Amino acid sequence: MKEEQRDTLPFETKALEVYNAVRNLKDTSLVCHAPFNSIYFMPEGQMVPCCYNRTHLYGRYPQTSVEEAWFGQSALQFREKIISKKFDVACVRCLDQINVGNHEGVHARIYDQPLAFKKESEKITAGSVLQSKAFPEILEFELHNICNLECVMCGGMHSHLIRQNREKLPALVSPYDSAFVQQLEPFIKTAKVARFLGGEPFLIPIYYEIWERFVQINPQAELHITTNATTLNKRAWRVLESCKVHPVISVDSLNPENYESIRKNASFSTFFSNVESLRTFCKKKNIQLTFSCCPIQQNWEYLDGVLRYCNKNSVRLYFNTVVMPETASLRFLSKEALQTVIKRLDWVLKTESFRELLSRSKTTRDNNLAFRNMIVQLKAWHKSKMEDQSSEEDAKVTHLLNIQGTNIDDKPLSFRLETFDRLKVELTDEQVLVLCRRLFRSDIQNHQHWTAKNWLEWIISNYSWKSEVTQNIELSSDDSSAFQYEALLRTKIDLLREKLNS
Repeated sequence: MKEEQRDTLPFETKALEVYNAVRNLKDTSLVCHAPFNSIYFMPEGQMVPCCYNRTHLYGRYPQTSVEEAWFGQSALQFREKIISKKFDVACVRCLDQINVGNHEGVHARIYDQPLAFKKESEKITAGSVLQSKAFPEILEFELHNICNLECVMCGGMHSHLIRQNREKLPALVSPYDSAFVQQLEPFIKTAKVARFLGGEPFLIPIYYEIWERFVQINPQAELHITTNATTLNKRAWRVLESCKVHPVISVDSLNPENYESIRKNASFSTFFSNVESLRTFCKKKNIQLTFSCCPIQQNWEYLDGVLRYCNKNSVRLYFNTVVMPETASLRFLSKEALQTVIKRLDWVLKTESFRELLSRSKTTRDNNLAFRNMIVQLKAWHKSKMEDQSSEEDAKVTHLLNIQGTNIDDKPLSFRLETFDRLKVELTDEQVLVLCRRLFRSDIQNHQHWTAKNWLEWIISNYSWKSEVTQNIELSSDDSSAFQYEALLRTKIDLLREKLNS
């Protein structure tokens, strides 16, 4: 495959035009502003563009300072990618949501603010941030996994109890210290928004140090703290009172039994009492309270209750797109089961849309739009499922393909070839053949009886250096009666090229 095609993801031009039309930006030339106005800190010291893109490292603390990460070469390279629209694989979730029309769920939208360092007539370049010495206006912190809950859809990176009890892994070691907080000072000075995630933020000690710096240096910055609302002690309330906090409450259900079945270790009565206290607090401070909801297999029948509570009480509602784990994500339901979910949620939306007409509330309108976009995502997952999955089903292959994005069949051949090259190495011979059928079935209708040799020759023929490699495959097969096409099919394309050219 040509070099410029590698490590990039496709996007649909028409879908991007529709998405840009709903963004609250005058200049939509950049699909994502995150590399230009935000930095994300991960639990083990990684500094990256955002919470979705965790693979493009700007640097790792303490080996790399915060300023070195933000103004460094790796950040420069990623900004160039965004400008040229050569998105890498870590951007798949946002592009997938843009392509299917789930505009409210596109994570990139939270960075949609005009770039302060850019003049209206100025063309932005990868070096604009460095040239203007512009610090990010958005800081995002996920510094530790300390959490009191063990939610069914969560993992050990976000809960030390899950890591300890469910995953049986050693404790996560976070490198962040007072020296890190000191390095943050120039970033805190210019920040407009800082987001704090966990774990549970109110249980993470270093967050209190950072919040104190905000009080001292930049008390006008908005602090968005995502909490499970089960641990609001006196210290937490002091933070709420002294900082400009916009609470974001993780809510999956307002049915007590369902809530406690999802959020292990939580008490619904304690949680709901704290929710009401935070709602009163926000009303007094004239601050928007937000619910962050994960639609999953365990709660889809109770999502109507969450939507109605938010619409009734002017609480902003945001739906996360849950793609993992398989035991929770709705995308892993069968086609028939997912259709049942969609039918039920469509009915809920129709009911709430009628109430929207009566209330004329902007919050209700926004919440219903978020709910509608969540259904759009489910319908895209439903559309991408095969009518008959049994003949081409393998648990590992299905898992790998499900996390690549929606409608894999509709992606360009170059993208699917690259996906095949990335995924195949750890698969068995049988699984590789299943992967071939799943990825390329729309290109070849009569492949039911194809062997590894057929697949190898077809796949190689679609790479830009096909004639050179095909010739070497033929020579190699002539030289050895025990020539194993399966082994070659599982080999990374670049290694295969080197092997056959040697």
